This record gives sequence, C-alpha cells and structure tokens, in this order.
Amino acid sequence: PLSSLDDDWSEGYFYAEVPLPGGGDEYRRYLYRVADGGGSKCFVPIQFGREVLAEVIENPDVAQWKACVVSKEREEEWTTQFRESLSGI
Repeated sequence: PLSSLDDDWSEGYFYAEVPLPGGGDEYRRYLYRVADGGGSKCFVPIQFGREVLAEVIENPDVAQWKACVVSKEREEEWTTQFRESLSGI
C-alpha cells in the first residue's frame, strides 16, 4: 500500500488509479518509482500503462505488445469494422 512507502518522493514517480469493473467505488492503485534520481531525466517505462491494464483485466499475456501482433489482414478487418461503427456519429 502507498501508506507503507517512505516520505521521500524526490526520486520521481508515476501513479495510476484504475476503477474496477462493475461501476462501484473500488480502485486499484499502481505506483512506479524511479530508482535513480528524478529531475529532467525521470522516465516512466512506456509499457507501464499496458502492464497496469493487463493486470486489471487479469490477462498478463497482453502486457507485452509483441504478444498482441495480428496479421495485416486482421488489422484491416478491424479497421473497417471500427470505421463502420463510427459512420453513424
């Protein structure tokens, strides 16, 4: 829990709070702390958001984008379906 962390936040961090499915007031909280000093060189891994969402939906296989690569044909099919879904807007 966040309350168990020390009070020195000078290193930098990224905090995400994700509502759980079901529409209630429950949330999961995720924290990424930068290990070696903050300042202008403070980076959060680009995969952090994907890893958080993969955990929330309880599907760790999608945490890495390479596991989600689909064929060009499938991608074009999804694109067409998406465009059609937006046509009425």
